[in-house]
Amino acid sequence: MNRFLVVYLSIGSGHSSAANAIKSGIRLVGDNYKVFCEDLFTPAIRDSVLPEFLSLSSTVFAPRLYDAAWQSGSMMPGYEFLQSMPLLKNRMMELLENRKPDLVICTHSLPCSILVNLKNERDEIPPIAAVSTDFMIHPYWPVTGVDGYVVGSTKAYERLIELGAPKNKIKLFGIPVDPAAEILSHQRKERLDGNEPALPLQVLVLAGGKRLAPYVATWPRTLSLLVDSISMEEKLVHWNVVCGRPSTFSKILKETIRDRQDISMFDYVKDFLTLLSRMDFVITKPGGLILAEAMALGVPAILVNRGSGQEAANSEVLLNHRSGFLIETEQEIFDFLTDAVRYPYIYQDASRSAFALGKPAATRLAVDWFLKGMPEDYEP
Repeated sequence: MNRFLVVYLSIGSGHSSAANAIKSGIRLVGDNYKVFCEDLFTPAIRDSVLPEFLSLSSTVFAPRLYDAAWQSGSMMPGYEFLQSMPLLKNRMMELLENRKPDLVICTHSLPCSILVNLKNERDEIPPIAAVSTDFMIHPYWPVTGVDGYVVGSTKAYERLIELGAPKNKIKLFGIPVDPAAEILSHQRKERLDGNEPALPLQVLVLAGGKRLAPYVATWPRTLSLLVDSISMEEKLVHWNVVCGRPSTFSKILKETIRDRQDISMFDYVKDFLTLLSRMDFVITKPGGLILAEAMALGVPAILVNRGSGQEAANSEVLLNHRSGFLIETEQEIFDFLTDAVRYPYIYQDASRSAFALGKPAATRLAVDWFLKGMPEDYEP
């Protein structure tokens, strides 16, 4: 196999980040491989309000409805309607005809499902690999017609088998993250090696990303957290705030805390993993990619909400592994961080648990499997 098409959907940023991680991983193997990352959404859809609206639906407008539908598959009729839309099917055929891939890798269930349907109609559809970007699998992933699955956790592995996918086609490699995670993870383990965290604690606060909609619900709490943190003991915590692309919120935040020496503000960060590797904790919503990156580097997560759908499932996995903490109020976050300084074992235990859950080699292992043509008896 020499030509690879990686198809994602521009809802949130995790699907495109995983796609680009896979692209980077294949290119690291050799220049003779051709890799194309493509959004199933056309530019007209991508630049419209639709992706932001879909993100807001799960976080602000109807989180409970979304949660129930994600868990149960109750919205399958609507999902099947999307799969049959000529606009999306034609877009997929256009990508296949232009890129002529030997393998198509999907980091979202919708393009994967469309490909499976096309495979039933046409003989020339290439093999299909499905890559989950969350720690749990939902019922909308196709369980037939896919040549191989990459999942992020044991729970996802078991769930996919329950849904009917063949066990010998599922690989628990982890959620693909930037290949640089392997080196950074090793360096961080050597640096920590049972040591107590130095003061001030370095805490990363994620207040934005490539798309702003997923963070709208957390903005008031982020502002409150940083304003109220002035009451904490001096030099206990240094706050590192990533705002993503400039927004009205980032302007308000910068104006509000501009004289604070204990806060560093960042717009979109190109070398995000290096920044993350320097942190003691990350405060974030429970998105699959950011949590996969944090776990790969052994950075415990403080979750500001449970989320819904895939985010709720991600929260459950982290909390069960004791590599993350769900903390309801700003004052509780301050109290927790104060305790983490007083009792270093809190941080050390959580960091070890994060390393145990994290899979920094996920991209390399997945790429190796793809390049070998996904043989069923391959074991990393």
